[in-house]
Amino acid sequence: MISRRDLAQQALAAAARVRLRAGLGAYRSICVYDLAQSMGIDLRFQAVASLEGMYSPGDPPIVIVSALRPGGRQRLNCAHEIGHHLFRHGTRIDQLIEESSGPPRFDPDEFVVNCFAEYLLMPKLSVLSALRTRNIVLDRVTAIEIFRASNYFGVGYRTMLHHLEHNLGVLQPAPADALRKEAPKSIRAGIIGREVEGELVVADEAWLGRPIDLHMGDILLVPRGSLVEGKRLAEFGNARHGELYLATSPGIGRVANESLQWASYVRVSRRVPAGGFVGRSIYRHEEEDDQ
Repeated sequence: MISRRDLAQQALAAAARVRLRAGLGAYRSICVYDLAQSMGIDLRFQAVASLEGMYSPGDPPIVIVSALRPGGRQRLNCAHEIGHHLFRHGTRIDQLIEESSGPPRFDPDEFVVNCFAEYLLMPKLSVLSALRTRNIVLDRVTAIEIFRASNYFGVGYRTMLHHLEHNLGVLQPAPADALRKEAPKSIRAGIIGREVEGELVVADEAWLGRPIDLHMGDILLVPRGSLVEGKRLAEFGNARHGELYLATSPGIGRVANESLQWASYVRVSRRVPAGGFVGRSIYRHEEEDDQ
C-alpha cells in the first residue's frame, strides 16, 4: 500500500497545480469558494446537522458544505471535497464524526484529500511569508498570533496549528501542544475584551490576496484609523488591537486605511440561526431588497 508520505506528496503536488492553473500562485491567501466556482463546480451550502461535506461528480460537479459548521471548517471542508473531485474518488458523503467516537480507521482517499485541503489553503511559501510580514516568530509565537494567521488563511485555529506542526514541520511539538490548550473562544474574548456571539476576524495591513469574508453577526477587527465604506458593517467599539465592526447586512463593502496604504473588500453573507449561509455559493453576498 502506498505510504502516507507518498500520499502527502501527491496532495502537495495537486494543490500546487490547482493554484497554478487558477493563476493564484503560492504566496497569497485564497477564497476557496471563488476557486470552486472558477473550476466549474456548483457549490452549495445546506443546513444538515450530520454532514461535513459531499461531492457528486457530474456536469457540473456538485459540492455541498454544511452551513452549520464554523467558517474555518466550512472552507476546509470545501477544499476537502474539491480534493475528491480532483482525485476522481466518485461520490463521497463526509459525515460529522464526534470526537468521543475515537480516531477513524485510516482511509488513503480521505488522508490524501485532507492533506490536499491544507496544502491548497496554506502553501508553505504563503504561510512563511504571512508570518514574516506580521513579525511572528514561531520560537516564541502566542495564541493570538496563531489566531491572526488562521484568520488570514480562512481556517480554524487548531487547523493552523496542525498544519504548522505536522505538514510544514516549522512548529515544534512542545509549543504546539501548549497552544492547543488555548480555546478559540477564550482567544477571541482576550482580543475583544469580553465574550461575544459570532466569529471574530482579525484583519491587518498585511491582509492581501482575497476579500475579508464574514457572516452576519461576525465581528471584524481592523487597524485604528480605518474607514468603512458601505452599509454592511456597524461600529462595535474599540479593542486594544484596533477598532471593531459588526457585520449587520449581506452585501459587499470596503475597508481602507490611508495611513497604512491598505484596503480590502469586505463580503458579508446571510446566515441561518444556527450557522452560516444556505443556498448556492454564487448568491451568498446578495443584498437584501431594502438595502
